[in-house]
Amino acid sequence: MRHLPACIRIKDQTPRAPRAEVICDRRSVDIDGSVHHNQNLLDLCCCVFIVVCLSVRVGNVYVTGTLGYVICAMIISEAVANCLLNASVINLLSITFERYLKVVWPFWSKKYLKRWIIIGAIVFSWIAGLLSMSPMAFATTLVVDGSCQLFELYWQNAELMLGYSPSLFFFLSLFICISSSL
Repeated sequence: MRHLPACIRIKDQTPRAPRAEVICDRRSVDIDGSVHHNQNLLDLCCCVFIVVCLSVRVGNVYVTGTLGYVICAMIISEAVANCLLNASVINLLSITFERYLKVVWPFWSKKYLKRWIIIGAIVFSWIAGLLSMSPMAFATTLVVDGSCQLFELYWQNAELMLGYSPSLFFFLSLFICISSSL
């Protein structure tokens, strides 16, 4: 839905009963804010998973088996919340880039910035956010005697710490912002 189909206009206002009329004009209010709605959804999911992660961590859950490993790697390690935070940053970058294109090159963006590109940016923010942290969480977390060892293999491997660090995501985002403004 690209436009809100109804606007309300006050026709005659008396002290007893204000009269309003509904004007149906598809061009009246533009709500083509899919990326903004996606940002709200990402923030809501992140908040919910932070509450879930902290509740499970405070509850001191005894983890065993495959399900315990998944709970350890994704929930107790807060990897899901970090993935959603990274997806939120990527989505904010796409919002910034979209607004930059609409302000600096309005004719180009009107001609080439289509709906499928916006949908692609939304899908990319979710996929890149999930891939930013979850592989590392699964590869480096251990479950030993029912206790969760968070990122244990990450801290033991110096090459892994150099190749994959949280600052890598920050510098990649900074590079995208700087290169898009040139």
